[in-house]
Amino acid sequence: MIVELVPQLITVLWLVKASATAPSLTMPGCQAFCGSVSIPYPFGIEETCYPYECPNGTVEKCYHDEWFEITCNRSFEPPRPFLRKANLEVLNISLELQQVTVNNSIDSSCEHGSSWTSTDYTGTPFRFSNQNRFTVMGCENNALMPSSSRVTEILAGCTSICTNYIRKGCYGINCCQSSIPFGLDIYRVETSGNTTAGCAYAFLVDTDWLPQGNLSTPPVVMEHAPVVMEWMVPNTSLGDFTSYYCYRDTTRVNFLPV
Repeated sequence: MIVELVPQLITVLWLVKASATAPSLTMPGCQAFCGSVSIPYPFGIEETCYPYECPNGTVEKCYHDEWFEITCNRSFEPPRPFLRKANLEVLNISLELQQVTVNNSIDSSCEHGSSWTSTDYTGTPFRFSNQNRFTVMGCENNALMPSSSRVTEILAGCTSICTNYIRKGCYGINCCQSSIPFGLDIYRVETSGNTTAGCAYAFLVDTDWLPQGNLSTPPVVMEHAPVVMEWMVPNTSLGDFTSYYCYRDTTRVNFLPV
């Protein structure tokens, strides 16, 4: 088993080292940027010949597999990259941290009590990073993140209270935040609160993100926020995502069974 994992570790360490010294880490002949976003391997845009010609008609992919395929939507100015299979806009890709920041949709509730479930990334190269915070916005709103597998377990939760004062930051008044566990591939949200005080927003968001404007009157429509996803490289010798992933947490690089 150790022998099988050595090539994977070498590859990841090479990518991390190279990211600090090379301006582009795309496959030769592949598009390096979509708009202002760098697209390093294992992510890639479309297919290409390798290195620049197609010997015997062989076409090499710019990306590791379909989960890492990027489409560059040129209907925007500048163009915007999207994860094709997950249908998420890509804001940033980090090789060093093995993270991809995406523009994730925000769910809201204008009724007393509601629930919803995130996209399920089980069996994919992606997990929700614990760099994100579970965030609740609105006046007198409560939100919980119950475990999707254990009925009585609560993974995160917080309550935002009301004030007429203008506040900046997210400290429990019109906005609250809570940390989340490491390695979530799916989560569920349950909200409750005072419907006469407006709609409730409950979502995951990058810890560096802060809401804009007066938190005593959150905007009527909040559609998207940046979410950090950990990405993982499958054990290519076994050809699927059912065995081992190489991923990085905040302190180390590990190989752990799914």
